Amino acid sequence: MEGLRLVRDSFLESDSFSDFGVSVRKSNKISAGDLNLIHTYRSLNGYDFDEVIINPKYKTSVVANRMCYIGNVYIDDEPKGDMMIKSPVNRFDIFTEKRAVEASVRDGDEIIKLEEYAD
Repeated sequence: MEGLRLVRDSFLESDSFSDFGVSVRKSNKISAGDLNLIHTYRSLNGYDFDEVIINPKYKTSVVANRMCYIGNVYIDDEPKGDMMIKSPVNRFDIFTEKRAVEASVRDGDEIIKLEEYAD
């Protein structure tokens, strides 16, 4: 299975006990009944293995819904003022061009400020 990682039952169910020196013992036994046993690169990292991670410069950013949104970006010293890029969930410093959002392309306006608004 290329690209998949199988979580083995020996990892999930362990009958070994750890002795802490006092009369306390702790078990590491986990039931694998409801767990997802196959992980892909995308499910672990939030982006595909063939996506190129870029290091853009940007003028404004906001963190909302556990994602970082950056706007008015410079990619390879090329200004893209009307582009916004969002990060994967809980990965605030990873940006790929595949996760870019362009609302109105090359209309002369650029993103000035990103803000979060709770409905």
